[in-house]
Amino acid sequence: MNINVFELLDVDVDSHLTCGKSYLWDENFREGDFISIPKLVEEDSIFWRNKYLDWTYQLSNAVIDGKELYKHFKSSLINNDSFWWQSLIADKCPYKSKSPFVIIKIWVIEKLYTENNFEILVYRGDNKILAEVLSSWLRENNLGQFIWVKKRTNFAIRNYFKLNIATPIITSVFTIFQFLIRKFFYFRKVDLNQNADLTIVTYFPGVDHKKMLEGMFYSNYWGPLNDYLNDFNIPVNWVWIFTKQQINFRQAVKFQSILNSKSKVTGNKFKFIENNLSILNLCFVIKEFFRLGMKSCLCKFSIRNYFKVSGSKIDFFPILKNEWSHSFWGSSAMLNYIYAASFKNLDIPISTKKILYVWENQPWEQSLLTLKKSHVTTKFYGSVHTPANSTLFNLKVFPGNKNEFNILNGRRLPDFICAPSENARKILLEGGWPKDKVIIVEALRYIESLKNQMTTKRVVKNLLVVTGSIISEVVSQLNIIRDFENNYSEYFDNVFIKSHPLIPVEELLNSYNFQKKVKITNLKLSELWSNCSVVFTANSTSVGLEAYYLGIPLVISDSCGNFNLNSLFGVKGVHFINSSNEFKDVITRISLSDRLNGRNSSDFFCLDSEIPRWKNILNLSNSI
Repeated sequence: MNINVFELLDVDVDSHLTCGKSYLWDENFREGDFISIPKLVEEDSIFWRNKYLDWTYQLSNAVIDGKELYKHFKSSLINNDSFWWQSLIADKCPYKSKSPFVIIKIWVIEKLYTENNFEILVYRGDNKILAEVLSSWLRENNLGQFIWVKKRTNFAIRNYFKLNIATPIITSVFTIFQFLIRKFFYFRKVDLNQNADLTIVTYFPGVDHKKMLEGMFYSNYWGPLNDYLNDFNIPVNWVWIFTKQQINFRQAVKFQSILNSKSKVTGNKFKFIENNLSILNLCFVIKEFFRLGMKSCLCKFSIRNYFKVSGSKIDFFPILKNEWSHSFWGSSAMLNYIYAASFKNLDIPISTKKILYVWENQPWEQSLLTLKKSHVTTKFYGSVHTPANSTLFNLKVFPGNKNEFNILNGRRLPDFICAPSENARKILLEGGWPKDKVIIVEALRYIESLKNQMTTKRVVKNLLVVTGSIISEVVSQLNIIRDFENNYSEYFDNVFIKSHPLIPVEELLNSYNFQKKVKITNLKLSELWSNCSVVFTANSTSVGLEAYYLGIPLVISDSCGNFNLNSLFGVKGVHFINSSNEFKDVITRISLSDRLNGRNSSDFFCLDSEIPRWKNILNLSNSI
């Protein structure tokens, strides 16, 4: 008598199945009779996404000691709003944690196992938490036998990509230490222009490097809006959130001083968000850190039963245990509190008419939006950072439920979310954002890159590789290029690699011994489009959408053990690949001398170099 066995395989683990079915835990494809769990998630993507979003809202409203969970984390740092909405669990960011993807895959396993009457679940892999969750589920519900066949992998490689490996309190101490170094060695008090009607909160650097060397500020995030502001001498208070790219912090502070020395002429002021944060403020931050941390410990004992969803018998608290701890005791919590205190002490003039900021639905945005209580006549506009911030599986950009905006101390909303296209607006509305809050504006950071539409024949045979901001993706892409080059080098004359600012690839390339035809480029994309015949992009970057818009043959790396976060997910004819063999198969079907018909439609990007929609917003005497 055959026993129906459910075999679950980790990457690079062989099957030993004699009866039943074999399922792939992380892989999208493997030669043979295997079924991919990630692909099953994608086949019913909206259902699984909405199920997870609904659960996060239910958890937020779980009643603990007579009041909803989110109300336990109110703080005067954010005008008595709740820090719950800034926690890793409520944030739902797939770039920070793979836990949401893991949970959804386990739900898929539960559905498959029960519907197909499996009797034994064999897990071949080394994920201890996954084994614990599956084993407990089967044992507690008398659903059959669980067998764990361990296969050890290189610990350093396995954990290199893990979020927050260190003890939470250690990471928070490091965050405080880093801030103190900046405070005593770099930060100087900066007063904003009290006569400026416009404030822009943005990431820094992310600037035009050539102009920076000339002592000029030109934010790549805001594109031609910079020119408009300068041409009409509109004074702006620029508030910077520093990210480690292009230049170090010492150089950033020096550049800030150069720009502020010109403020009497330009009317512009430039200020890091933490510039005016005092030691007294920092002491209050630490006090709130411990107060809310203790609250989380007390709530933790009562919250366990809520880590299940209706219709499921799986307890997935072990998967989110790390996120719970780091949400209130880790570096992310400490950084959230520092940003909150910084925004609270920010001297943005009460008379400010408009505040623009880069919108990603990040935790710090909730702290910024608490200023609406004091700046009652100011309009807040969140400009969608990239098309990746309006993709189906980027859970962080969606509310758990529309009611999050309506409940007392709930999630805060800007007056308007500025979407760069009709497609982006449509996805945001389908995800639960209010219809009257989402407007379409010009895609500022893409206007220069896409202003020259090219659909003519090309004779070049060059591959442009654009890497992303996730290290595992970068490594995967480079591995594919190395294998492809070793076996099929005749396909391209040159391979140009343009890296993401957050992860330069120079050091990584040293270990690959590429041929001379593989070269790093620092040119702008607008200068590269005409010199490439195929573009190969990371899954997490929006560059693929730009190439698709222009009609350039495109290959995209498939997601690496996470949601498919690409803007072109679900679009017919877009090639997602996992290996050099798949890459070769796609390349052989592409005519390298021809470009496809460009999809130059406002559905993908709203591109008007005259930026009339943004000019309407910046008509500071009126509101939109």
